[in-house]
Amino acid sequence: MTEHDKQPLHPEHDAAGWLAEFSTAIQRQDAAAAAELFLPDAHWRDILAFTWHFTTISGRDRIRRQLEDALKTLRPTPFRLDPGRSAPCWIERAGTSALEIFIAFDTAVGRGRGVLRLVADPGAQGRLRGWTLSTTLDELIGFEERIGARRPKGPSDVRDFGAENWLDQRRKTLAYADRDPAVMVIGGGQAGLAIAARLTQLEVDTLVIERNPRIGDNWRSRYHSLTLHNEVFVNDFPYLPFPPNWPVYISKDKLANWLEFYAEAMELNCWTGTEFVRGSYDDDAQCWNVQLRRADGTVRTMRPRHLVFAIGASPIPHVPQLPGVDAFAGTVMHSHGYTSGTAWKGRKALVLGTGTSGHDVAQDLQACGAQVTLIQRSPTYICSLKEGQRVYSLYTQGIPVDECDLLLTSLPFPVLVRSYQLSALESRRLDEKLLEGADRCRIQLDFRRTIPASDALSPARRRLLFQRRLLGPDHPAQDRAHPVQRYRALRRRGCAYARRQHGARGAAGAGHRLSQPAGSRAPAAGGCGRRAYRAGMGLRRRRRAAQHVEAHGAARSVVHCRQSRAMPHLLEVPGLADQGLRGGIDTHVTSGAACGRQSGRETGLRRIAGMT
Repeated sequence: MTEHDKQPLHPEHDAAGWLAEFSTAIQRQDAAAAAELFLPDAHWRDILAFTWHFTTISGRDRIRRQLEDALKTLRPTPFRLDPGRSAPCWIERAGTSALEIFIAFDTAVGRGRGVLRLVADPGAQGRLRGWTLSTTLDELIGFEERIGARRPKGPSDVRDFGAENWLDQRRKTLAYADRDPAVMVIGGGQAGLAIAARLTQLEVDTLVIERNPRIGDNWRSRYHSLTLHNEVFVNDFPYLPFPPNWPVYISKDKLANWLEFYAEAMELNCWTGTEFVRGSYDDDAQCWNVQLRRADGTVRTMRPRHLVFAIGASPIPHVPQLPGVDAFAGTVMHSHGYTSGTAWKGRKALVLGTGTSGHDVAQDLQACGAQVTLIQRSPTYICSLKEGQRVYSLYTQGIPVDECDLLLTSLPFPVLVRSYQLSALESRRLDEKLLEGADRCRIQLDFRRTIPASDALSPARRRLLFQRRLLGPDHPAQDRAHPVQRYRALRRRGCAYARRQHGARGAAGAGHRLSQPAGSRAPAAGGCGRRAYRAGMGLRRRRRAAQHVEAHGAARSVVHCRQSRAMPHLLEVPGLADQGLRGGIDTHVTSGAACGRQSGRETGLRRIAGMT
């Protein structure tokens, strides 16, 4: 008998009974009685409905205190089963068997929905108590979206000949000649367009500012081989889902064209070729003073009430000032500026960083005939492309997309972390062959923290490098894997030097590559004393043949550089600047993951809360 077989056979009856008790308590404004229906370590995740914040309240006592404040001011109606959602059912979430229930409720200001999960009370047989509760504000009373039965009427049956038609009105609306927008969205990517679409349906005048010449250019300008790393099911737009015949993994240019189509179809006000110059807040007028530079060079000052920054987690490429880079004779670029590896056929390339961008660039370079070396600063969490979708598996089970969104956002963070831990452990088991191949390629794997840095986690907590496209289990490189030299960047006498981590002790001599061909040996340098120091620094006067390792598959050679800071002395490893001057390395690509993320302070202005 399974765990689910032991559960009650009437989930709807049990759900209705719990909701009746809870509703009776809140109607009496008895917060203590309502909180008593939860486990001592229960979680309540509220999204604007009762707190006007995105917040999680953990623990029965804290839930009681929060309810005391909310019941007095918001006067919620009885919680009920959501008639438009799936019926209650027993299901396992984060390793816990729970009765999962879609709920609906009203407050004095709006209508809400959410997800309730009940578990068996360990102290009272046959009793169910609340484990997690999520409450989400769905709409404000009096400010409903203009969709469905509320959609606008459009032109009347009797046409007004000689008056403005739809196109005239669109051009006038888009010009903003006689008004300022209520909301200005900086960035015309998926997030910016989705926010603008939602606000437009709420009749909030919204203008999207996009620096590129066309909507979608933020995808068109990326590297040639790029496709989305997650499946089509989790990338739908509000009101207008992707066609059902679209591929599971969308190409960058296909997505770019969809962004442009979406902006036009949803009648979004977008200014392309427009750059946000500066902005400041006027406390007296309660609005922003914003300067925009248009495509024709003119500067327009606007005064929106709200600013929304939808420019991504790392919008500005961070290129570290590496010592020695000025003397490097090859090409230096950030992965943000990488487009294609066709120009590097037969040439040597060094890629810093083993995150998703680093491996994508390395794979593309190798496929175009370049000789690639990867530098890995720290262990990397790796899973296959297939297993990388595990955290989004809800979206492939035939459940409506809005239900999937509600379920995913309903998990409080402690439960979400546990869910990802279990998912990562299962992915590790199923990816065993892949991980063995990566280990043979001398790629350092990180299993100390078994939480994949999924997009569902907040950017502040995404500290692990999540690589989903490394080597297929049957990739030919698996059979040709060979030992690769590992180097550790160390600080000695104020300088960095390289030292071999395995095999015979010694240091690579001057003029040697960071990794060497299979079967070759680095000249012994007499341990780690003065000779090792001099050899590691790679004196220019010493002329030894430069050697390298060609990258087969995604990564044939990997160099490990461990240091506390984000590669401040990377180019001080053996003779790298020297070799660049001699033309040994033709290009040096820095991936975003290797260089850290953009500081929040550099964005200048904060996004307004709750606009989504």
